[in-house]
Order: sequence, then structure tokens, then C-alpha cells
Amino acid sequence: MIVGSNSVPRVAIVDPMMALTLPPTQTAYSRMDALSHLIVGLVSNQVFPMTDALALEGVGLVSSSLRTAYHNGQDLHARWSMPPAAMIAGFLESVPGFGGSWLGHCVAELIGPKYHIPRSLKP
Repeated sequence: MIVGSNSVPRVAIVDPMMALTLPPTQTAYSRMDALSHLIVGLVSNQVFPMTDALALEGVGLVSSSLRTAYHNGQDLHARWSMPPAAMIAGFLESVPGFGGSWLGHCVAELIGPKYHIPRSLKP
């Protein structure tokens, strides 16, 4: 594992147009991965009201557009909801004392194989 300030990007260019051709299953996997991080943000006891508000916003963004993005990948409105949701999920992982994403990953790694669902999009 590579850890350090040099492994963190300084800029991210996010273009939902790039996701228009993403297959439905990959759309669902990536959104479910972000959703798992957001849920960890809600159930963690190491957070504060602002992180709860952000996590709820992220869950709302994912849940309001997941079905549409899955069934109609060309729906740009549904594609636009994912970048801020993923950004919020990443922010929550960086909150000191939050515990990172280990809980969400552990739960996903337990139930994923049982139901044949990947935790995230893997190359």
C-alpha cells in the first residue's frame, strides 16, 4: 500500500459525459461502493452533525439517481449526481477519527460473495 501526501491528487477533473457509455452493472457497482462509504458515515460514532448532514446528502444523491442511471445511461442528469456523492464519500473517509472505510469494506466483502455482488468496479 502506498500512503503519503504524494499519493493524493491535487486536482480531479470529473466529466459525467465520460460515464455515458458505462455499462449498467459498472454504474451500479460504482454507486454502491460510494453508498457503502456514505452509510459508514451515518453509522459511525466518530462523527459530528456536519458529517451526518453530508452523508445524508450523499445518500440522497445516489439513491435518487441510481435506478435512472442504471436503466438509462444516457441520462445526463442522473450521471451528474454521482461526482458530488463520490466526493462526499471520499471526504468522510478523511475525517479524523472516522476510522476510514474499513467497516464498509468489511461488510461489503462479507455479503458480496454471498450474493455474487462485487464491492466495487475492479479492472
